Amino acid sequence: MLPVGFSVAASTRVGNFLGSNEPKSAKRNSTVSTLGSLCLSGSVAAVLFASNHETWPRLFSNDEDIVKAAARTVPLLCAYIIADGVQVTLSGVIKGCGRQCAALPIIIVAYWLVALPIGYYLSFDLNGGQSDCDTGFCGVVGLTTGMTVGTWVHFLLLLILICCTNWNLEAEKAQNRIRENNTTKPNVSYIAVSNDDQVEENDIENAALAQNMQTDDDSFFAGLELRQINPEVQQVEEEAAYRLQMRAMEDDDLDEAKNFERLKADL
Repeated sequence: MLPVGFSVAASTRVGNFLGSNEPKSAKRNSTVSTLGSLCLSGSVAAVLFASNHETWPRLFSNDEDIVKAAARTVPLLCAYIIADGVQVTLSGVIKGCGRQCAALPIIIVAYWLVALPIGYYLSFDLNGGQSDCDTGFCGVVGLTTGMTVGTWVHFLLLLILICCTNWNLEAEKAQNRIRENNTTKPNVSYIAVSNDDQVEENDIENAALAQNMQTDDDSFFAGLELRQINPEVQQVEEEAAYRLQMRAMEDDDLDEAKNFERLKADL
């Protein structure tokens, strides 16, 4: 699980650099993340290999047969840890490039076409299918061998894929995805621009109208919040409204008086 941090960092950084049209920085970050994951995984594998192989299994079981069988798998697990740690980081680089579909056939080849047949043959066909053999690659050692070989194939295929990556092309694809996303999902602050950078007048008007409506709504709710917080503001508004109402009533009384004088003159 330790190299997962490198994987997340590589995915985020590579995606950001490609989105910023910086392919060299994206390539450099993928290299640094891969080397960091390799050093970390190699250190863990070295510690595991240098220690007594029966020490770690005894933490989980006191059965001597289980301890001895698990101890035989430790060298294979050390090789597995190195390949698995690096492939996790390489998978993060693939995600940052937006090429998740490219990893699917690699997984199928590595585990279904390589690891599974090897593990099945070594565990159930070799030595007559004996699972309790003390030497060789039969039994649980065979299963571990199949998984280790499959993980190394997974790691090597991902490494080849990354080494053959055209980072300038990936940056261009990222820019195209950004433009397509902005075109299909506009917001109130976005002014749509066509692929040939020609600004459409209707899009500008619609965006401006939507932005003005949003501004009016913000002003209304801001004023409402201000009246709720400050009672003095509310009192001033109520007095102003009362004065307007009284002025309207005075105007109505004046109009009625003029109409009465006019009617009286006609009589």
